[in-house]
Amino acid sequence: FNTLRQFGANFELAGDHLAWLSASEFASAIEDACRISEVAKSVQFQLARAVTRKKYEPLRTALDPAADAWDSMMASLKERL
Repeated sequence: FNTLRQFGANFELAGDHLAWLSASEFASAIEDACRISEVAKSVQFQLARAVTRKKYEPLRTALDPAADAWDSMMASLKERL
């Protein structure tokens, strides 16, 4: 669970840093970083439920929204940097 916690915290920090640099210029990337952080927090709880129930199938696509947000964030940053 710690890996997901750190994963989410790092992207929350990335969003805060981008906001510090320029909230208006990096608005899209900030939103994507926050989305990744939210997904990581959500997957923590999904993982706990999966371990308890011994049903891991729902985890197969749990990080897909974070991967999509990553792609969007990197495209946005590439465009601005």
